[in-house]
Amino acid sequence: MFMYGNYDGLNRRLPIFDIYLGVNYWSTVNINATDMPLLMEVIAYVHGGTVQVCLVNTGSGTPFISSLNLRPLKKTLYPQVNATQGLVLITRSSFGTKKNVRYPDDPYDRVWLPWTMPHSDKWLEISTADNVEDNLESFEVPSAVMRTAITAANTSSPIRFSWDAVRNADHHIPGYIWMLYFAELQRDAVREFYITVNGELAYPRVMTPLYLATDAIYGLRPPT
Repeated sequence: MFMYGNYDGLNRRLPIFDIYLGVNYWSTVNINATDMPLLMEVIAYVHGGTVQVCLVNTGSGTPFISSLNLRPLKKTLYPQVNATQGLVLITRSSFGTKKNVRYPDDPYDRVWLPWTMPHSDKWLEISTADNVEDNLESFEVPSAVMRTAITAANTSSPIRFSWDAVRNADHHIPGYIWMLYFAELQRDAVREFYITVNGELAYPRVMTPLYLATDAIYGLRPPT
């Protein structure tokens, strides 16, 4: 966590620096506001039980850090993570809610932020007071996240998410891994839809969410 707060009195020169996990580039810390915290997260395999976090001065202000938290995870929690590949968080979003979710709802203290809907999108919010069971061996998405959702306003309106790839010190065109979580929240409802990434089918079959049970569709390799 990085909270600048103009601690050095150089308010007009907000610092930019790199952060590494051991010898591996993690991300660039780009402070763009004095009063807003910046959260950065990585999920990585730790060799030998020891890890080093390094802040690297790139000539755009003195590096600083406000807090550092470590959470032990099950080896099976994220199937994409192994000895040679980690995951750097871009966003972890919860839909159909205005509340943040983290511990104790999420025993791993992952932070789930409400997705802010663009004004151009017409989505409907749905929810349930019932518990949503997690039938996955991986991810362990909290019921507090899965009890709320969004659905398209009509059958001809797709739900779209997009973001711009940001080049970094290691990758001119970085790759991204996506993970989508589904559960049917309305009894006797039947939904069927396709999932595409960049216009191509990402899942070969029609997706039909299970009633009050979490299911997931996800990528294993990071396409650019």
